[in-house]
This record gives sequence, C-alpha cells and structure tokens, in this order.
Amino acid sequence: MIYGIQASKDIELANIGRSLGEEIPLKKTETRLSRQINDGDLTEFIGRKLTGEAKCWIKDETVLALDLSDISKEYSNLSVSF
Repeated sequence: MIYGIQASKDIELANIGRSLGEEIPLKKTETRLSRQINDGDLTEFIGRKLTGEAKCWIKDETVLALDLSDISKEYSNLSVSF
C-alpha cells in the first residue's frame, strides 16, 4: 500500500492499484487492498521501517507522523481504524 501511494502520488485505491502494475484485473487488486487495510495496526511496522531507512536524518527532536485515515475507497463501507 505504501509503495502504491508513493508511486501513484494518490490515496485512491484505483490509482494505487494501477501503479502496482499487476497482471490481474484492477478490481481484484482493489478488493485485496481494501481487505488488507483492515488487517491490523501498521504503526509499529511503519515506525521500524521509517526509522531504519531514515535513521541518519532522525534526531532527538524529530517528529514522525503518519496519517493513514484517508486510505480508503471513496464509496467503501469499510472503516479504517488504527
């Protein structure tokens, strides 16, 4: 999901799905991404990845904030809770 957001520069699932370039129908990719959004809390995982990749730029006073609340399909009945 994070790669797709970065690649598409968008948070709409259809655009994220297109950016992944998978050889399956876009609808299947959207369904999978929608399902996986609610699979659990990504806070610790993302925190470890961010600090590992960017540790040379992170200082004691650095604030890291990530808002995943906008990642959802526009008319989805799913709610994202982290």
